[in-house]
Amino acid sequence: MENSRATDVDGLRGDNGAQLDAPGRSASQITLTFSFEDAVALNRWMLKPSHDGALAGDDPEVRPAVMKLRNAVEHVQAIAAVRRELEQAGVATQHLSDQQVAQLGRRISQAAPALRGAQG
Repeated sequence: MENSRATDVDGLRGDNGAQLDAPGRSASQITLTFSFEDAVALNRWMLKPSHDGALAGDDPEVRPAVMKLRNAVEHVQAIAAVRRELEQAGVATQHLSDQQVAQLGRRISQAAPALRGAQG
């Protein structure tokens, strides 16, 4: 396998699309891009108990990465759920960014308790 890297402004980029910090920086980071389906599958796999019943998230060294992936997957799933609900209610969402959908979902959820109180 060839180990070719091209230098760019943010650091080094491998052939697989991984973003690597330039050597010599104090904290190295790798940015990976997954399809949503791959991220869901990896998240599901990491949350599956091993033969001894332990989870990957139980390991203190792995837990931060597991939580980042889990939060990212749950965020995308929540935005998709809000879009579905809005579409079912007849509200077009194609023109809204994910950030706008998330903000609208938060505003609706904040208003919901007041709506429940007004029914009684």
